Amino acid sequence: MGANTDAHKFADVPRTPVQASIQLAPHSAANPQVAMEKSVHPFSELFAQLGLPADEASIRQFIAQHSPLPDAMRLEEAPFWSPSQAALLREERIDDADWIVTIDQLNIALHATP
Repeated sequence: MGANTDAHKFADVPRTPVQASIQLAPHSAANPQVAMEKSVHPFSELFAQLGLPADEASIRQFIAQHSPLPDAMRLEEAPFWSPSQAALLREERIDDADWIVTIDQLNIALHATP
């Protein structure tokens, strides 16, 4: 079962404007601009790296449960992260690694008011 058929399972999940813009599936290899840009990981890969459930419904539930974060709070300072999760987010931000785009999207989503 491919990503396209999986996406249809979540078509009726309510979404905020920020959640609607979240990339949950990998980029299409058919788009030549994607190959020339910095690698962008989908949320599902970031959540898997963090040891969290990585399906779309779980990701949306996580964001709904933990948002909004206070404006002055950095993503990695949020109290719900384990020390290793916070360290991963901090290191990727500091290193400006290829995960930074996805981490920035998560930061925006968790700071948004539902």
